Amino acid sequence: MSEEKDERKFNLIIPLGADPMNEVNTEYLVKKYPVLYEYRQAFSVGDGWFKIVDELSRDLSKIIEETGCSCRCSDVKEKYGTLRFHMDTETDEMSKLIAKAEALSSET
Repeated sequence: MSEEKDERKFNLIIPLGADPMNEVNTEYLVKKYPVLYEYRQAFSVGDGWFKIVDELSRDLSKIIEETGCSCRCSDVKEKYGTLRFHMDTETDEMSKLIAKAEALSSET
């Protein structure tokens, strides 16, 4: 049996004027948290928030895996100098984690 490679290509849509996350960090997040970033994903935030996004992604992915919910990330961007992390649907626990990460981004 031959090994199959994951040849998926992610079509990243970066809004004009956005400072996108570098390709290495983007690929890391998409591959490490596939349950969260099932759809194509743009990270329209700079690399300075990578740690915040990574930790939030870990926590959200854990909730998705434990509950089996179909919640997925729909957008990650910067607005008014802070992180904005959008889900297509989310639980109350997810909302609290997202709010905490967004607040933390205003301090960095």
